[in-house]
Amino acid sequence: MDEKTKEPVEKSPLKHSQNGNQKIADMQLMATGTGVTLNSCEEPLSPQYTSVDCIYRHWAIGVAWASVFLLLVLAIASFILAAETGSSAMFGFGFDALLDVGTSIVVVWRFYGSRSTIYSSMREHVANIFLAFLFIAAAVSVASKAIIYLIEGTKLHTNPWLYAVTGFGLFVCVILAVIKFYVGYKLNSTAVISDGYSSLACGVTALGIIISAIVYENKPNIHFLDNAVALFVAVFLTFYGIKLFVITLMEPEMASAVKSCCKKIKEDSHELNDI
Repeated sequence: MDEKTKEPVEKSPLKHSQNGNQKIADMQLMATGTGVTLNSCEEPLSPQYTSVDCIYRHWAIGVAWASVFLLLVLAIASFILAAETGSSAMFGFGFDALLDVGTSIVVVWRFYGSRSTIYSSMREHVANIFLAFLFIAAAVSVASKAIIYLIEGTKLHTNPWLYAVTGFGLFVCVILAVIKFYVGYKLNSTAVISDGYSSLACGVTALGIIISAIVYENKPNIHFLDNAVALFVAVFLTFYGIKLFVITLMEPEMASAVKSCCKKIKEDSHELNDI
């Protein structure tokens, strides 16, 4: 009985490639829920990244840069007015503005680079540690100035520019704080939320200066209210900075990251010694 030999069927490379591309496209479609990606996000979206996350990442960077430029101008104006009016709270407002500039720069670094930085736990932890130190450093400076003014009995000298700068600062800082809280919540980023608290502290200081200036104009005997506002903000910054530092160090990912970093440094040192 003759057996029919079956000739091997050659698979078309083009067809195989098309099937493979189709499968990849299907997987991306399933991962993102839609087949649409943003032009600014050239990389294929993975299951944990969505186009919405990419939008909020750009928001975080944009708002951070806006804070850097706006608050830097406010800081310079505040230090000039602090020297003219003898207001420790005004000095505190200027330092809060500088703090906001620093925290915003940290946020820019936190999300700078490719989209993979959105959920980078290592960058988030490092940013939080830097932010904690900035909060504590600002608190020490503001409190020191307020205590010196209280001891020396320095009194506040109001002028129209003080109201103009603090009023504008109050408006800007509140708007920035609200946006940062919203974006930070959407990205689940403590760094962005902390930057929002920095802007909020600026706004509270500005409001306190306006209130203390109005009170002082009507009752000159109450000259310590300005310094009390500065001390209150300093205490808030201290507690938040310590809280942020402790929470960050207690994160399991942070301990693992530090361990991995130390291991990497050790391996690199061994390689250098072998050379």
